[in-house]
Amino acid sequence: MLSLLQVSIEYINKIDYIINMDTTLKELLTENFLKWQIAQKETKTQREFAEECLDIHKVTFSRIYNGKQPATKSMLVRFAEKTGDPRFYDIAGVPSVDPLLSYVSRSWGDLSEAQQHKIKEDIETYLKGDDEEETLAELPA
Repeated sequence: MLSLLQVSIEYINKIDYIINMDTTLKELLTENFLKWQIAQKETKTQREFAEECLDIHKVTFSRIYNGKQPATKSMLVRFAEKTGDPRFYDIAGVPSVDPLLSYVSRSWGDLSEAQQHKIKEDIETYLKGDDEEETLAELPA
């Protein structure tokens, strides 16, 4: 059985971790909010960032941003996928996804069905190795 002192120390350690995590998360959210505004080429609100970029409700974003609600692991993974920032994976404690794969995943919904099928066909061709000679021929000597 844990002593009261051990329970208190564990509690303090958890609180310290949560505080440090929230500070890091707030900094990441702020940085990504600023980058998103630059990419949008116009001033946007945090509400717009939450709803348009992160796909979460503005109240949820505000509570997470201000440390009143912890972000779930699935939210952090979504933040990483939506922003392309692998540091959200670190906070979530899950392995990072390849940045190129993350980009394709984020952009997939913006492609037409025909474009998606073309990419799928290209991948199948690459995996079969049918274009190996063409790829080697394209490389500079």
